[in-house]
This record gives sequence, structure tokens and C-alpha cells, in this order.
Amino acid sequence: MRQVWGMWGGVLTAWALAIPVLVAGVRLVAWLRRGRPHALRNTLAEAGILCGTLPWIWMILTPTGGVREVSLIPLRDLYEILTDDPTQAVVQIGANLIVFLPLGFLLPLRLPRLASVPRMFTVGAILSALLEFAQYALDLGRVSSTDDVLMNAAGAALGAWLVGPAHRFASRAGIFRRFRAGGDDPCATGRVSAHSEDGAARAERERRARGDQEGVFVADADHIAHTVGDDQDRAVGREVLGAFE
Repeated sequence: MRQVWGMWGGVLTAWALAIPVLVAGVRLVAWLRRGRPHALRNTLAEAGILCGTLPWIWMILTPTGGVREVSLIPLRDLYEILTDDPTQAVVQIGANLIVFLPLGFLLPLRLPRLASVPRMFTVGAILSALLEFAQYALDLGRVSSTDDVLMNAAGAALGAWLVGPAHRFASRAGIFRRFRAGGDDPCATGRVSAHSEDGAARAERERRARGDQEGVFVADADHIAHTVGDDQDRAVGREVLGAFE
């Protein structure tokens, strides 16, 4: 524990101190975007990606003073981790999975076209490969490993997969209904004027028109549990977006 804190204590401290600033930034950006479709949802997704991913990237790019190495044989490092101390195995595998898990969960809310497990696995693999290359190019004393890329990508895919169960839970709990009832403005008082109602209806018509043009089908949130077929992952992501709207 002392070794971990000595290496990453500064990162964790900076991250904790940044949370109040992030909350204030979310409110400010959502306020500046007021009147735009899905302003609060998009702002929360962006803030979550930023807060949930950057600290891990900072840790990955922290110099260790070790020897620069490259490991290109798939699953070799993973096998060594699994046959090592169980505690270290859990820590290392868990850390690699968490790196892009928030990204996999939240990016489909911001970019609907990425709302599928295979696509988020691909995005995670590309970003992780870039980080591994940066570790080697910057000579940070770390091992640039193929297994790290695979585990980071698996974390992004896991985040995308969790969207479905999380959405079903939120639908049963009525969270989306309360969210829609409260509006998309974090500063809303709960009183909706006739003008704002007209604006919301107009924005809804424009959204549906854009969805029809792009061939995007947004189903009712109550039907998400019945989604079946080969396109289940993509459909779940789109239905999640529809539930926030």
C-alpha cells in the first residue's frame, strides 16, 4: 500500500481535489448549453468520461524508473499475473479493466453510433495501443504489453455491456421518469412555463426527424428488457439514449 501511495498518491490527491471543480464545471457548462437538446445528459457524460479516465491515464504515463520493455506475445503476461500472488493478480487485472470501463459506459451516451460492445472494444484497444506506444516512446520504465491492450479493451467492452443492466434497473426504479420530469436544466426550479413546453415539444419533433433521417430507431425505455437479436448491444445503447431524452 505504501508503495502504491508513493507512486500514485499525488495523482489520487489531485483527482480528489478536482471533484468540486468538476461539479461546478458541469453546472456551468450545462447552464451555457441551456436550450440545446440533451444539454445535461451530454455534459454529465463528458464529465464522467473525463473524471473516470484521465486519472488512470495519468497513472499509466507516470515514470517508474524501471527498464523499458516490450511484450508482444498475447496472454503470456496475463498467465504470469494469474500464477503470481493472488492479491497482486486481482489488483493488476482489476486496474487494467477499470482504465476504460467508464469510457465504455458513458461514451455511447454521448456518441450513439458507438453504442455496442464490439465497437467499444475496438475503441478501447486503439486508445490502449496508443498509450502503450507512448510508454515506450517516452521511456517511462514500463512494459508495453499486448495483454495490457487486451485487458484495457475488455474493460471498455465491459462498460458498454453494463449499460443494458444499468438501464433496466433505472427503468424499473423510475429514475428516467423522474429525470424527464425534472427537465434537462440543472438549475431548473420545477416550474415549466408554456414557452418552455413549446420549446421542448419543438426540440422533440426535431430530434425525431433527425432520427428518422439517420435511420436510428429509439424505442420506449419500458421495452428494453425485451430487446433480442444480433443487434442487441446497439439497440440497447440507442434505447438508453432515448430514455434520457
